[in-house]
Amino acid sequence: MSLFRRTRRSQDPHEAPSPAPPVPLDQALLAAGDGGRESIAVLAGLLLDLEAAGESDAALEVLAGAPRVVVRADTAARGYLVPNWATIAADRLTSSTAGPLGTALASLHKQGRVREAAVEAMTRAPIPAFVPFLVVRGADWVPVVRYRARGALAELLDADPRTYLPVAAPIAALVGRRTRGRPVAAQVTATVYGAPDALLRDLAGSAGATLAIPALHAAVARNLLRPAELAAIANRVRSAPVARAAAEYAARAAIWTGRHAVLESLAGSRTASVRALGLTGYVRAGLPDRAAGSLADPAATVRALARDAARRASIDILSWYRAAVAADPVAPGALLGLAECGTAADAELLYSRIADASPRIRRAAVQGLRILDAADPGRLSGVLADPSGAVVREAVKALRANADAVPADLLWAQLGSPELIHRRAAYILLARQAGTAPLHAALLISEDSDPVLARRGRADAARLSTGHEEARAALAPQAGPVSAPGS
Repeated sequence: MSLFRRTRRSQDPHEAPSPAPPVPLDQALLAAGDGGRESIAVLAGLLLDLEAAGESDAALEVLAGAPRVVVRADTAARGYLVPNWATIAADRLTSSTAGPLGTALASLHKQGRVREAAVEAMTRAPIPAFVPFLVVRGADWVPVVRYRARGALAELLDADPRTYLPVAAPIAALVGRRTRGRPVAAQVTATVYGAPDALLRDLAGSAGATLAIPALHAAVARNLLRPAELAAIANRVRSAPVARAAAEYAARAAIWTGRHAVLESLAGSRTASVRALGLTGYVRAGLPDRAAGSLADPAATVRALARDAARRASIDILSWYRAAVAADPVAPGALLGLAECGTAADAELLYSRIADASPRIRRAAVQGLRILDAADPGRLSGVLADPSGAVVREAVKALRANADAVPADLLWAQLGSPELIHRRAAYILLARQAGTAPLHAALLISEDSDPVLARRGRADAARLSTGHEEARAALAPQAGPVSAPGS
């Protein structure tokens, strides 16, 4: 046997940890969702401390409510070194001092015998917070652990699907991506399709996407939801995939049955994808004139569908947009719609709105000029000092291609503005000008009060000064602080 063979070992759980400032639990949970093993270790340590303080149930509820963190913790426990938190949880399980949290964390341990014992413990006293860990172990690489966890999960889902499905579905969608995870994900989906009618109706209207979409499919297959109810779900839920699925079913049924009120409800939704389905339903139902009423919709996709419907209804789209932009009040969607189908001759209508009292109108006017490729640097340069940050950002986008044509004096003066958004806009455009202006602007902005903008200025100055002897020579004679050219 080689003397240099690497042996697997675990960290000493009794080793004194290095002192670290306390981290709030909610912050640690957020960091663990996107971080690595260190952030998982911090969170697990906090939760184990809660268990030691007699709050094991509350600590487990926190962890079980974050399926992404549970999956990441399972991955983190597979490292070359067994993490301290997994060792502590295993010790508590072995000594029969583990609470619900310790049992759940022990189920993520690297050693199969520990995971098997944890699954057996969770099976003997099942609670909803154990379900995410049973789902994870349902994709275990050890057959004994895998089949025992799947059997326990099947028993719980069959006994009380209303209680256990909502906690099983979100993590089953994540575990289903693993090599052995498809069967357990299919097991949860099959439970949804076999759920009682009353539960299906509730899941379709109130659950997250991982449960609501299969519940919608099953409910529609059983004719449990009327078109008006499907439209109500599409207009109520916050999940865009769920809203689209419900809207598709509602629009299809409304077209078949001639229930145009359902299409009207969809066309007035707050979700753009749902409104688009409502307009498509109008066209298929032979009512393109109703769909044309959305020509000024805020969403570009909906406006495009409305223009197609307007052509079918023989409506002069360009004349409609010109009249809508000239009238008061005007919708931002009308300005954008005019830009999307207008010509260079329509630029004056958009310029007439860049001084509007509403920031939304000013922003849409500038965006429309960019779409029309009619952004005149001489006329739009004043918008760079607009009090609305959204308008300023849109002006920068419109002028970026012709930054050399923007009056340099205006940009140098704005570089000293007290407003961060104005300084940033001036710097972006100066950085795109010719000559030494980009380097000079970078040196000025490197001393900005905003740390992010100053850091960008220093990085740009270092990049621009490398190999630019002419630029350095132009700046070398200046004494004292760097100032704008001509100042």
